[in-house]
Amino acid sequence: MDFDLLEESEIMLTWLFIGGVAWMWIVHYAYLFRVNRMVYQRIDFWLLALVPVGCVVGMWWAIARFGDAYVQEYAIYQLFYTLFGATWLFVWKWFLPVLGISLQDDGLQRRNTGATIALCGAFIGVSAAFVGGNIGDGPGWWIVLLCAVTSTLALLLAWLVLELFTQISETITIDRSMAAGIRLAAFLIVSGVILGRSVSGDWIDMEDFVVSFVTRAWPVLPLIALSVFIERIAKPTVDRPHPSTIIYGVFPVVMYVTLAIVSFSIVLQPAARL
Repeated sequence: MDFDLLEESEIMLTWLFIGGVAWMWIVHYAYLFRVNRMVYQRIDFWLLALVPVGCVVGMWWAIARFGDAYVQEYAIYQLFYTLFGATWLFVWKWFLPVLGISLQDDGLQRRNTGATIALCGAFIGVSAAFVGGNIGDGPGWWIVLLCAVTSTLALLLAWLVLELFTQISETITIDRSMAAGIRLAAFLIVSGVILGRSVSGDWIDMEDFVVSFVTRAWPVLPLIALSVFIERIAKPTVDRPHPSTIIYGVFPVVMYVTLAIVSFSIVLQPAARL
């Protein structure tokens, strides 16, 4: 692995990413192992322990397979952008208090597997949003940062809009609905894939980037509308305090995935990167 290939700014960022990965991941796993084993369920522990690792492995594979031609050729750049992604993977957690779900409390200590599944969906969705910015040829890391900021903020905005119209976090954390956790996880994964796809490709200039993002990210809007409609039907009621996980959890997932597949068949192809 030839470190001499890295430019001065990339060397500085590599050390910054290593520090970020070390700090954020140590904090995450230190918490998991610090909680009393009598408190949590094993399924929640293992999901929160393994999903982030799987996300990073998936990032590395996508970057090495579909990234810039120069990145595909040199392992040091694959490492650089994977460290970038591993750091980015935990940045979104700063927004969790606004979105109503706590990784520490709801995801582990309250034995709420629905919340754990929703959080794992968020990990995967953010990973997909980040990976999209690595697909296509470009002049440097700043284009990846621009794409990652755009797609990740759009994903968090979509989640916030869904929360404002449905209060899905309360359905998951207070009603403890497993089906709602599955629905939110699917919403975040599908949205992350759409938004990651919307920032992928080769951009000609900034105007082309904005136009291409808007014209390819729009499927998130009908997805939000569909999710709001389903949440109003699928919420627990007095007569139905525990909605069926299959009917109200898995079936909506099929609908979200179908919408994503249809949208991919009609969105525009990418242009040339800056």
